Amino acid sequence: MKILVVSRYENAVRHRSEAEILIGLAHHGHNITVLTVANSPLASEFQKHGILVLDGHPTQKNDPKEVARLRELIISHGFELVQLFNSTALFAGLRATKGLKIKIFTYRGAKGPYWHELPQYWGYFHPRVTGIVCVSEYVRRGILAQRVVPAHKLHTIHKGIRLEWFPAISAAIWPFATTDESKIVLTIGRFDPVKGNRYLVEAAGTLSSHHDVHFVFLGAGTELNSLQRSAKQFRNADRIHFLGHVDDVRPYLAAASIYVQPSLSEGLAKSIIEAMAYGLPVVSTRSGGAEELILHEESGILVPTRSSTALAAAIDDLLRQPTKAKRLGDSARSWLARNLNSDVTAQKYHELYTSH
Repeated sequence: MKILVVSRYENAVRHRSEAEILIGLAHHGHNITVLTVANSPLASEFQKHGILVLDGHPTQKNDPKEVARLRELIISHGFELVQLFNSTALFAGLRATKGLKIKIFTYRGAKGPYWHELPQYWGYFHPRVTGIVCVSEYVRRGILAQRVVPAHKLHTIHKGIRLEWFPAISAAIWPFATTDESKIVLTIGRFDPVKGNRYLVEAAGTLSSHHDVHFVFLGAGTELNSLQRSAKQFRNADRIHFLGHVDDVRPYLAAASIYVQPSLSEGLAKSIIEAMAYGLPVVSTRSGGAEELILHEESGILVPTRSSTALAAAIDDLLRQPTKAKRLGDSARSWLARNLNSDVTAQKYHELYTSH
């Protein structure tokens, strides 16, 4: 099958799982072309597996010139299927394929879209969309509950990984961790309300009696200033650190003691998967996709959303029981190896495409 994939492959680490799907599809005999950003760091990896890489990912959802170029590309190459991995690609792709006999698959990595958002009727809910790949059952159920998209169009496929993508690389050096006993509680993600970071800041403040524990927030977003102001009120404000966005989170995970995901809603957090790959004990809210990754008290700890008290209690438990923390981290890594394999993901995409 001749397949066009439109996606931004800007980060070799964060986009590796998605890239591996395409490599797996190529190994299944599909003819894959990737339309992506210029100078993608994954271009050489794609080409190594016989995948054609083209620059020209749409920059806008409805730019007439970009839509025309995309349409010309689809027609000239005779593509039978397009996979649109983000909203810009989706809206441009739907316009570019108008009137063409072609399969159109989209992707949802977060809960939604919502029926009351009118533009979505010309996007994810468009009748010409063949199917929506959902990153988790939580996402699939969220769309299904709106009674707009029929069940047969919704398909849950977890993004798989390979543990060798997460080697024992040189760990980040924390200038503020001054002793061998220092512990690092890490979280990674955008600073906006749905990520629940304010509850983790509050939890950090209640754990000020742990003098050798530092809380590290990696990311950027609209809530940064308010989170920093909140942190300043606590006795351990000098041990709550906001280090900004980083392209490669692996050195930071390798140097952390505990990973925390305080989200209010989460499709299937990449950061949780990456933390599990490094054998970190994970504390996560019951925010959706996390419950498909973590077995409570077996491969991590699940707590209610919007509860700084519950987050603090779980973190405190792991800090006081290092043996338990190690057991949970080891179990998480083993679970990933068994259940979230990239070969299985590619096989499921192959079966989906060939059955429609």
